[in-house]
Amino acid sequence: MKIAIVYATFYVRGGAENSIVWLTDALLQRGHQVTIFTSEYDHNDPDIPDAVKRCMVEISAGGNYSTWLDWLLAGRRLRKRLQTFDIVNPHNFPANVWVYFAKRRSRAFPPVIWYCQEPARLLYQNRAAGNAWAGGSRSGDQRLLAKIRRDRWRIAGKLVQKSLYYTLMLFFRSALLNKHRDLDQRAGALSDLVLGNSHYMTAQIRRIYHGKGATCYLGVPVSGFVGRETDFSRDLEGGLQKKNYFLTVSRLESLKHVDDVIRAIHILVHQEQETDVALVIVGKGGQEQALRKLTESLKLEAHVSFTGHVPDSELARKYREALAVVFVPEDEAFGLVPIEAMWHGTAVVVSKEGGMAETVVNDVTGFHVEPGNIGQLAGAMLALLRDHARAEAMGRQGHQHVKSNFTFSRFVDRFEQYMEQVSEKNA
Repeated sequence: MKIAIVYATFYVRGGAENSIVWLTDALLQRGHQVTIFTSEYDHNDPDIPDAVKRCMVEISAGGNYSTWLDWLLAGRRLRKRLQTFDIVNPHNFPANVWVYFAKRRSRAFPPVIWYCQEPARLLYQNRAAGNAWAGGSRSGDQRLLAKIRRDRWRIAGKLVQKSLYYTLMLFFRSALLNKHRDLDQRAGALSDLVLGNSHYMTAQIRRIYHGKGATCYLGVPVSGFVGRETDFSRDLEGGLQKKNYFLTVSRLESLKHVDDVIRAIHILVHQEQETDVALVIVGKGGQEQALRKLTESLKLEAHVSFTGHVPDSELARKYREALAVVFVPEDEAFGLVPIEAMWHGTAVVVSKEGGMAETVVNDVTGFHVEPGNIGQLAGAMLALLRDHARAEAMGRQGHQHVKSNFTFSRFVDRFEQYMEQVSEKNA
């Protein structure tokens, strides 16, 4: 098939961006033709394979500084180009709106499968939004900062446009948000299929988009980590050398609740007297300095370390050596980190809501805890710390669980089935 993937920008990389890169690479290997339409990407990003970069086409659409006018113009620029494809696959907001503007007045347009990893939080305020820790801000990225310095004059013009837009928001916020929601829902109605990455997210999609939605679980690309699947299975049989540290892999922003994990370590060290324990935090973001200050104020400098971003090979080693991976965000749509951890034979402690309530089997591959309940979180971590055999057993079961259900090849199998169903329906 000839597939058009549409996504706003790749300059700040996270789970959504990674999944699109992996999907493109997998579809190419299966013989499909893929083109990615995006406003911008880092041509020097080492984490995007050259084969995927060759699929990327930049269109003028505002990038991180887009407004309604940018979305309308992006749709007009895409209209004729998208008509030549068999499937159009936007990911997330506002890419779905670009496709809406491209399709709405077209006589002939290919089927649209919108992969909605999460409805826009700006439009559908999550209950998590009001509980965010005030110690941090939105996450940033060094490559994005370099881009801002390089393109500062063009960006200044966009910021003037956006400042006018937000000035209107000050006075007409409710009316403008209603207009945005209406536009987003019209885009959903014009899609032939809306896919969610978990049943939790599909339920939200159906509620917002009037019953339209189906689940297409994500997965992890096991060949992208150290070692082949068969080799790692043999490693599991021989036993892994676990160390006395917990691992957190996350963007350092308030909704990820990394501060709760630090406070749980404080309970283990200062209340439970478990002095031979550590927390390794992998990731960067706007909350990093606030988290470092919290670590200092709790006198945990000897127990908590910040590594920033690490290469895939080093991250794989950290996953394998960790006693458990702790990932407790609120309202997480899916959560790739626990899947990666389980693939590497490591137990997980996760929030018992969102997609992770579906992907992590409580008391089998890890523990579910209430978001924000630091005492319960510390208790789950303590149980694993004092029973390494249990932690290792959970890790082995987690590996088999991912192997059976959440490899990326299984995700692509499901995605191809949906493409075939939609194509046959529109034939």
